Amino acid sequence: MSRPSLAVNGAATLLVLYLALALNRLQLPHDQEFNAVIYLMWSSDQPHQWIVFRALMILLAIATALGVLLIAGALIYPRGNSLYQRLVLRARHDGLQLSIWLLLALNLSRYVATFLYEVAQHVTWDVTPRIARVEASFITALQAYAGHEIVSEIAAWLYSVGWYLPILLAGPLAQALGRKGLLPAMSLATLLTAVLAVPMFIALPTFEPWAMNAWYGYDGPGAVAVTYAYPGADSAALRYVATELRWATGACLPSLHVAFPLAYGLVLTRAGQPRLAAPYWLLAGLTAIGVLILGRHWIIDVVIAAPYAMVVAVTTELVLRAVGLDGDNFVKGTAPERRG
Repeated sequence: MSRPSLAVNGAATLLVLYLALALNRLQLPHDQEFNAVIYLMWSSDQPHQWIVFRALMILLAIATALGVLLIAGALIYPRGNSLYQRLVLRARHDGLQLSIWLLLALNLSRYVATFLYEVAQHVTWDVTPRIARVEASFITALQAYAGHEIVSEIAAWLYSVGWYLPILLAGPLAQALGRKGLLPAMSLATLLTAVLAVPMFIALPTFEPWAMNAWYGYDGPGAVAVTYAYPGADSAALRYVATELRWATGACLPSLHVAFPLAYGLVLTRAGQPRLAAPYWLLAGLTAIGVLILGRHWIIDVVIAAPYAMVVAVTTELVLRAVGLDGDNFVKGTAPERRG
């Protein structure tokens, strides 16, 4: 640990944070569709958005403090086994990694969605009617059976803040409670989960069950009676999304709401952290039920999410090995020592 390395690490940490915020403020061609996706996720749970916003602000503040601490360490070099030295060492290990995690958290979904919507303009096929013929009656019956407002409220909460908050905190908590090397693995899994799904979204265009209901303006083949089961949903807004911003209801196969917690659970398990993985197994299971009750996904979307998450976990491990984390070190959750 030298002064120049601390300075470079601190500058990189702060630069990545600045890039994360700058990219988040840029306007993109398909922001209207992406905003519709956000609306569909939070339409009945907007009061809880402040929880996620507060968590983001805390993580940004921590990452900024780590970057500043690294710069301070370069100016006032830590010596001895002091608290200051331990803080600088922690900042050197976590600062840049946390900044990269926040870069992904703030921007990945929007930029991947923009690319998807741009390519989707040229997609003329749709597999949803075939899926609807097989599954629509079951999902309609499930909604009727579990159609109590309290059940819908719980499912809606789980789909929004109950899902997003654990996903947002997955990497930082794994790094804090687990072992060194987990945050890069979680960041890579996040990137791969979002990116590797794009070819499937294009090859197998699948739209949400509720968007196939004539009540919301759908007039094509395979119409269903599945509803958008969020409490207090705005029917006019839903009709506009389903007809004018249709791809905001697409990209269903596989369900990334299920795939993300599954991928995290697999990565943590393969890294020797089964206790940290357990909440994500539970989250994946509850989410799989919730998205069906809400009319947001088909059964096949949820089922395919499992092997897809396995592909993500295996690919994550292969990439980590290729860049210097061999299998043994990854399982132990520690990076190999670099000598020289």
